[in-house]
Amino acid sequence: ARRRMSLDEAKKVLDADAADGPAKIQERFDVLHKLNAPSENSPGSPYLQSRITAAHKVLLEEMAKADKSKKAPNPPDDKTE
Repeated sequence: ARRRMSLDEAKKVLDADAADGPAKIQERFDVLHKLNAPSENSPGSPYLQSRITAAHKVLLEEMAKADKSKKAPNPPDDKTE
């Protein structure tokens, strides 16, 4: 069974937080993924690319959870008047 990357680890890998927003997360993902892609000068690192992709996914999921909880309606009060 594969271990899911923790939120803390994802923040460290991308050097970004879910609170930074989707643009910053996507920018960090794009830069780091490209730096570790195979090129004529370097064989690249499929391992690091997989870690970067996992971190990207974890942060986007966390951001979606945070958005969902903000939009959730407040439960009605149980107080009787």
